[in-house]
Amino acid sequence: MHIHTDVFTSLHTLITSIHSLVSPLTDPQRAAKTRGLERYRLREYLDAESDLTVAATAGDAESQYALGEIFRRREGATSGTAKKWYELAGAQDHVYSLMRLGDAGSLEKASKLARERAEIGDSDAMLQMYELTEDIVWLKKANVAGNGEAIYIQTLLYENDESLRPADSKWDSLRDIMLRKSARAGFPPAMTWLSNLKPMYRNIPYQQYWLLKRLEHNDLNAVLTYSYALMHYFDTEEGLDRFNFRFDFTKGLGLLWLVVNNTREYFRHREAANLLATLTSRSTPEQIEAGKAFAREWKDAHPPLSAYALTYSDLK
Repeated sequence: MHIHTDVFTSLHTLITSIHSLVSPLTDPQRAAKTRGLERYRLREYLDAESDLTVAATAGDAESQYALGEIFRRREGATSGTAKKWYELAGAQDHVYSLMRLGDAGSLEKASKLARERAEIGDSDAMLQMYELTEDIVWLKKANVAGNGEAIYIQTLLYENDESLRPADSKWDSLRDIMLRKSARAGFPPAMTWLSNLKPMYRNIPYQQYWLLKRLEHNDLNAVLTYSYALMHYFDTEEGLDRFNFRFDFTKGLGLLWLVVNNTREYFRHREAANLLATLTSRSTPEQIEAGKAFAREWKDAHPPLSAYALTYSDLK
């Protein structure tokens, strides 16, 4: 979806004139924002675009930033349509949008906003200060403040560059401590990393524990993994099941259906869709409906499915 330049100009003039005093969204606009951000956090950018446009056009900075990110990925640069959405959000003091714009004035404004918030203990602002300065001191401050994403990023940096690690530290032990702290703060990527550490890869209680923790947050990859585990569908080395959950075809089928019907751009979507087609062709209508009923119950009892990407950084 593309918005005419005159629309951007009018929006920018309006938002700049009233700065951050944007009128609250209407109920339909708020609902569109919720749907759009849920799809965005699932990395379903094509499906997110129309709903985010509703909220962004109404002046919502979070939606404007998300649209900017979608167009930046599509266009391959912070220019064109992406830049216009960042400008609209930046006019409302959205720090990450100002950072994406990258000009001296925007970066100065972003630094001022983030520093002010960081100095009163805002751990998200501390993470923003790291992204602005690449000074690991800010990650350490956010770590102390318990920011799960910041702790995870710090761990990634230490993993990739041992010169950053504390002197005389034993990295395996320190990495475990840091990842556990990030995981306890509710950041699923840290839980994934913990579960993939080689010494614990075949420790079934350990694997079950971290998968169940990820499921509490409705981590997309965890839901698909749990689906396969419930149906005993893993092809693993030596035929060993890494999780050893009790077989439950109904729940496994339901979660597989949930993943397939809520994703298109997920890198494992085709794999999951092909398996679902095979299994449903062999299942009775009653089995299929029971699986879908469980999926609906699951959806009602959990937060929205999410891929839990990093907010700004492209680190992996």
